[in-house]
Amino acid sequence: MVYALAQAAFDKGWSDLAVLVLLGFDRFARSGELFMAKRGDFTWNTTKTKAIWSLPLTKSGQRVGAQESLVIDDSWLVVALANYMSALSPGDYLRSVSPGIMRSRLKSLLSDLKFPEGYQWYSLRRGGEAPTPAAQRGGSQVSVPAPASRFSLPEMVGISSCAPASAFSNRRITNTWLNIRKLYWPITSRTVPTPQECGSALDREGWLLTTEAHEYALGDGGAIDNSGLLPLLQRRARKVIWIATSYMPMTEYDYEKATFGNFDPYEAQVVDQVAAAFGYGLCNKDEGYFYSNNQVFKKTELLPICRKLWNLKSQGKPCVLKETLEVLPNNYWGIVGGYEVSLVLVYLDQCTDFQKQLPEEVQQEIAKGAGGAFENFPIYKTTGNNKDDRLGLTTAQVNLLAAQGEYAVRQNAELFREFAASREGRDLHLPTILRGPSYHKDAK
Repeated sequence: MVYALAQAAFDKGWSDLAVLVLLGFDRFARSGELFMAKRGDFTWNTTKTKAIWSLPLTKSGQRVGAQESLVIDDSWLVVALANYMSALSPGDYLRSVSPGIMRSRLKSLLSDLKFPEGYQWYSLRRGGEAPTPAAQRGGSQVSVPAPASRFSLPEMVGISSCAPASAFSNRRITNTWLNIRKLYWPITSRTVPTPQECGSALDREGWLLTTEAHEYALGDGGAIDNSGLLPLLQRRARKVIWIATSYMPMTEYDYEKATFGNFDPYEAQVVDQVAAAFGYGLCNKDEGYFYSNNQVFKKTELLPICRKLWNLKSQGKPCVLKETLEVLPNNYWGIVGGYEVSLVLVYLDQCTDFQKQLPEEVQQEIAKGAGGAFENFPIYKTTGNNKDDRLGLTTAQVNLLAAQGEYAVRQNAELFREFAASREGRDLHLPTILRGPSYHKDAK
C-alpha cells in the first residue's frame, strides 16, 4: 500500500509526498516530525548507505535535555532521500507545500487508489485506518502519535525474558543501568477502575477520564505470575487448559501422612505457579518474585491434586488431570470469582513411559545426565543448560521436549475430546495433535 501511494505521488509530481510517505513508514515517524523535517536534519555516511535523522526536541527529549535521532539503514530509501534532497538547502523543509495541502493530497491519492477512508499520515505505519469515534470509549476520535523510535522485537523478547528485572529494581544502580525503562500507562476497567498513584478523574461509569504515562522498569511477567491463568479468570473463562512448566521435578514426599494442616508444597517441590494459585504464594523481594496475592482456588484443594500428580509420575504416566474448581474472588487481580472453572492441568515432569518408547540411543543419551545430549531433560534450564550456548537449547533438545508434550496429550486424548465438547454435545475444532500422525518417534 505504501509503495503504491509513493508511486502514485511521483506520477502526479508530488515527490515530496512520496519521500515523506516512505520515510514515515520506514521510521515510524509522527506526522508533525515529517512535516517539520528539514534538509539540514539529515546526515549521511561517506558511502551513502546509512543516514541519521536528527529530530527536534520531543517531549521526552525535553525532559532529559537530549535530542533524539533515527537511523535510516534501508539502502534504497537512503539513496532516494539523498537524490531528493540534492537540490534543497539545509534550511528547506522536505515538504514543498503546507501541511494542510499535504493532507489533502494524501486524501486525494487514497481516493484515486480506492483505499478505505480513514487513513491518515499517522496511521500508515500501523497498516490500518485511523480510529473512528465509535471505536473509542467516550465518543470522540483520539489521535495517538507514534513514538520517536520503534519498540523493536529484540526489546520485547528481552523484556519478556528479563527475569532479574524485578530484583534489579530493588537497587538503585542495577535499576538505573540494567533495567529496560519505558513510558507506560495503566490499563483500567470497571473492575479495577483506578491505578495506584494515578490521581486521574473518573467518569460516572468508573472509567478513567485521563491517564498519564509514567516511566516504568520493564521485565519478565513471571515476577508476579508465571501461569497465565489469572488473565483467563479475569475474563471469567469457564474452561482452561493450564500448561504448568516447572523448573524442578516433584520429589519424594510423605503424602500418606500429609494433611491440610501440615502440607508443604515447596518441600514436595510443587512448582510455585501452581502452589500460589491455591494460597501458598510466597514473596521474596531480594530475588524479585511476588506471588502472595495470586490465590484463586481453595487451599484445601491443592493436596489432593498433588497426590494425583505424584501418583501419575510414580506410575510413569504423563502428569495430566482434569479438575472442576471454585474460583475465589481476588480483588488484587480484579477477579470476581463465584463460579466454577473446568480445568485441565498439564504439569511438566519426568514421564518414564514416554522415555521407554524412545530409540535406544536417545535413552542412552538421557541416562548420561550431565554428560549427555539431553542434560536435565525434560526440565531444561532456561539459561546455562548447554555450555556452548548459555541462552539456547539444541534442536534435538527442543524436539524431544515437544515429543513428550505430544505424548502427554495423545495419552489423554479422550480427556481432551470430552473437555473440548461444547454444551450442546458438538465437538469443537480439535488441534491436529489429536487427529494427525504422531511425530514423537522422530525426536532424535
